[in-house]
Amino acid sequence: MAIQALISGSTPASQDLRLAAAYPAAKRNYATAITVGGASGQVVGHWRATWVRLPAAYANNGRPAIMGFDNAGTAAFTNGADTVVRIPGDAFATVALRRRVAVTVGSAWATGEGDLTGMAQLGYSSTALIIDGVINIGTNAAPVWRNFATVCLAGGTPETFVGATATAAAFLSATTIKLFHQVFAAQSTGTSRTPAGLALEHTALVLGDFPWDTVNGRPHHDAIRALAGSGANPFLNYQGLVTAQNAATLPYANLRTEGGAQGRGAVELWFSLSTLTAGLVNQGSITSSDLSITTQASNPNPLETVASIAPAHWSPVVAPAITVPDVRFVGGRGARALVRSGTYGGTTTALDRRYVYGTGAVNTGAVAGAAVPGFDWATTGIALNAGVFTSTTALPVGGPYTLQIRDSADTANTAIPLTDNIVGTVMTLWGQSGAGLALRTGFGSTTLGPNLLNVAVASGALGVAMRLNNNEAGGASYLRPTSATTVLRQGETPAVGHGFVLAVNEWAQHNPGHPLIVVVPAVNGTSMVDWANDALVLTSPTWKFMGTKTVPGAAAADGSGIVGYLALLLDSHVDLHAMMWTPGIADTLAGRAAWTAAIDARFTNAAAAPWLIFPPWRGHRDLPDLSATVETRADSVAYVTELGGRGALGPYWPDIVSDGSGSLHAAHNTSAASPNTGNPVSDGNSVGQGRLGRGIGRAAAWVWERKIKAGAFNIAGAWFVDGGRTQIRVDLSRQVRTLNAAAMANRFSVSTDNGVTWPLAGVGFTAALDAGARSVTLTISSGSWAATNVRVDYCREWPSPPSQVADEANAEAALHGLLYDNQVFRGNTNLASPAGNVLASTNRIGAGVAGVGVAAKAAAKLVTSAQFTGSRTFAVRMMTSDGVTVLRERALTIIAS
Repeated sequence: MAIQALISGSTPASQDLRLAAAYPAAKRNYATAITVGGASGQVVGHWRATWVRLPAAYANNGRPAIMGFDNAGTAAFTNGADTVVRIPGDAFATVALRRRVAVTVGSAWATGEGDLTGMAQLGYSSTALIIDGVINIGTNAAPVWRNFATVCLAGGTPETFVGATATAAAFLSATTIKLFHQVFAAQSTGTSRTPAGLALEHTALVLGDFPWDTVNGRPHHDAIRALAGSGANPFLNYQGLVTAQNAATLPYANLRTEGGAQGRGAVELWFSLSTLTAGLVNQGSITSSDLSITTQASNPNPLETVASIAPAHWSPVVAPAITVPDVRFVGGRGARALVRSGTYGGTTTALDRRYVYGTGAVNTGAVAGAAVPGFDWATTGIALNAGVFTSTTALPVGGPYTLQIRDSADTANTAIPLTDNIVGTVMTLWGQSGAGLALRTGFGSTTLGPNLLNVAVASGALGVAMRLNNNEAGGASYLRPTSATTVLRQGETPAVGHGFVLAVNEWAQHNPGHPLIVVVPAVNGTSMVDWANDALVLTSPTWKFMGTKTVPGAAAADGSGIVGYLALLLDSHVDLHAMMWTPGIADTLAGRAAWTAAIDARFTNAAAAPWLIFPPWRGHRDLPDLSATVETRADSVAYVTELGGRGALGPYWPDIVSDGSGSLHAAHNTSAASPNTGNPVSDGNSVGQGRLGRGIGRAAAWVWERKIKAGAFNIAGAWFVDGGRTQIRVDLSRQVRTLNAAAMANRFSVSTDNGVTWPLAGVGFTAALDAGARSVTLTISSGSWAATNVRVDYCREWPSPPSQVADEANAEAALHGLLYDNQVFRGNTNLASPAGNVLASTNRIGAGVAGVGVAAKAAAKLVTSAQFTGSRTFAVRMMTSDGVTVLRERALTIIAS
C-alpha cells in the first residue's frame, strides 16, 4: 500500500506527513569515522530514497517536497539549515526543467554543492525510484565527497546526476542541516500545492555509502536496477542491498572496495507507508532511544491509502501468523486431529510446522521446548490456499503443546508460536445453577472463579475450565456473550472455582497425563423444557438456548445461542455429555428425546457421545419441591434407559452441606445468599463444591473405565426374613462401611402402599448392618408388615428436617452414618476414613415408584443341569465382590458330546 495526496489542499498542513521531530536533530560529523555495517573506522555519507508515482500533468499545481527538512514546520525550504528533495512542476520552472528531481539547499551554499537540478526529465504518470545522497568516493583517510541523485522508472533504466563540484566538508559536518523531518509536505510558496495523485511508498534514510561504480564515476546502476526491479541481478529492497553490501556479496562489476569492502551502511529509517492508520512505523535499525521521533506529527488529511506502487519484490516479507482460537483444546481422546489455521505472505510457497512441549507438559518424558517425537519441522499436513494455511496434525493425548510455523524457504521468517494446544477429553455439564455452582462460583454472568479454597492442580493433571461470559446475554439490555477459558496446569493454583480444579485432579487420579476440559453451559433458573424449545428466559429474547452455530452478534439478531456457540467453539465435538438431573424435560419421553436430538443436531461430530445422568443428587430438598419427588428420580433413570448404549447412570450424593439457601447449591460459592462465603476453609474437608467437583471428575473417568467405582450402587433385593414378616433383609450390591467408623444411621424408608406414601426414614423400625457389611436387617418395632405392597428405599428424602446445613464443620458429622462402598476414596477429602460412593437412591424398580419391592423368599429347590451336544457360546465375566463391577468379559465356547 502507498500514500497519496487526495486533493490539492488549501493549507500547507492539510497534506503533510511528517515526523514529530527531525532526524537527526543535529547532523552528525560525516568526516569522522564511525562504526557502521559491522565495521569500525568508516567514513561514510548517507542516502535518502523513496518510490514516487507522479500524477498526470500538474501545471500550476506545485513543486512537491518529498523528503527532508522544512524550516520550522512551515513547508518553506529556504533556510540555510534546510535540505529537501522535490520534483518541480510547470509552475516552478521552465519547460526544460519540469518534473525533474531537485535537491534544494539554503542560499548559504554554492550551486555546485547540493544543487542537482540538472537531472533528466521524468515521464508523465510514472512510478519511479528516487535516490539522493552524498558519497565518500575517496578513502577513510582522505575522504572525497560527491552529491548525487538518481531516478529509475519501475523496471526501467537508471538516470543519474552527480554534482560537478566536490562537496565541501563544511556542507557535511559544520552545519545543522537536518536530513529528515517530513516525508510528504506541500510547499507553500504562492499557490503551489502538492498535486492530487502524487503517491509515495518505501521512504528511507540510510547511513552509509551507496554502491559506487569506479569506471563510470556514479552510483552503481546495477544496484539501482536491483532496487527498481530490472536488470539481470537479483532484485533487492533497501535492507537487502545494504545487507549484501556489508557482506561484500554484491555481484556487480567495477565496485569500489575500500578496505576490501563494497561499502558499509545501515537502514536507519524505513517507512513502508502501508496505511495512514499505521502512521510512520520505522522498519529500519535506528536505536531505541531515537524511536520517539518516528511518531507522526499530525493527522495527515486529506491523504489516502492506495494500492502499492513499488514492484512486486518490494512487498514486505509477511511473517506467517497463527490464528488464536478461543479454545485450544481438541477432544476425541487422541482420535481427532488438531487443526490450526493462519495466514502467510504472498512470497511464501511452503510452510513448516513443529510441535514442542510447553511448560508443565504431562506427557511422560516431556521436556519443555523439546520437539514432540515425530512432530519436528516438516511440511506434513499443511495446506496453503490464497494466503490462508491450515495445519492438520494428529497429536498424542497430552500437552500442552506449542505450535511453531515458519516459511520453508526462509526459516528465519517464523510466526509467533501458539501455546497451550491440548489433546484430551471434552465434557459438558448441563443443568441449572446447581450444575454451574458445583464447579464454578457465583451466579449469572460471572465467569470461572475464584478459587476460594486455593486448591492447586495436582501433579500429572492438566485441564481447561470453560463457560461463556454473559451466558444470559445481560438480560433485557443485550450484552454479547463471549468465551472464557483457563488452563489448569499442574502445580499452579488457578483463579477458577475450586470445583473445577478438584474435578480435573480427580480425573487425573484415574487418567494420569490425560487432559480434561470441563465446559459448563448451565444457566440458573432455567428449565430443560426451555432449552429444548429454544426459549431462553431471564434474558434478551433474541439470545437462544440452542441457536445456530454462530458467533453471537452485537445485537443478537443472528439466531445464535448457548449450545450453537459452544458447538462452534468446540468444533461440534463433545466426548461426554453430563447432566445434573433433568428438570422439566424429565416428565415426558418426547421432551427427553427432543432435548437429545437438539444437542446432537449441533454437536454433529459427536453423534454417539455418551450421556452421564446424575439423578437428583444433592437431595436435601423437602417435598413438594421437584427435586425431592420420586418421579424426578425415576425419570432420570428412564432417560438413561432411553439413551440405550449412550446412557450411564451416575452416582447419587445425598449431601446436606449446602449454601444454606435451600437451593441445591453447593457450599463455598460466591452467591450473595451463601452464609459461609467469609469462612471458605471451614474444617478443611472442602465439602460442598469441592466434594461435588471430585465426584464429577471420578464419575467422568468411570464412564470409560468401569473398574473405577463411581457408578451408583444400590439395593440388590429385599426379602422377608421370617414368616411373621417382622424383619426385612436388604441385600446390597457392594460391601459397605460408614465414614469414620460411625454408627450406621437408619436412613431406610419402608412404604406399605407400594410407594404411594413414605414415612420418614427409620420411623417404626430399626436397622442393623450384618458382619459381612453386605446386607442390612430392618426389624419392625411392633406388629408385622403386610404381605404385599411393601417397598424399601434408602435416603429417599435425605435428610429428614432440617433439610440443609450451611455450616460445614458441624454438618460433616451428619454424613458419617451414611452407607458408602468400602473402596478407599482416592479423592483425599481429608477425612480419617474416606470411603467411596454413598448408597444410591434405589428407585430403579417399579412403575414410577421408588424403592425395591419386598418379597418372600421361596423354598430352596434343586435346579438340574442341562444336557446338550455340539457347541454353545457363553459370556464369561470376571467381577468384583460387589457383584456389579465388571473387570473383564469374553465369549467362551463349550463343545459337548
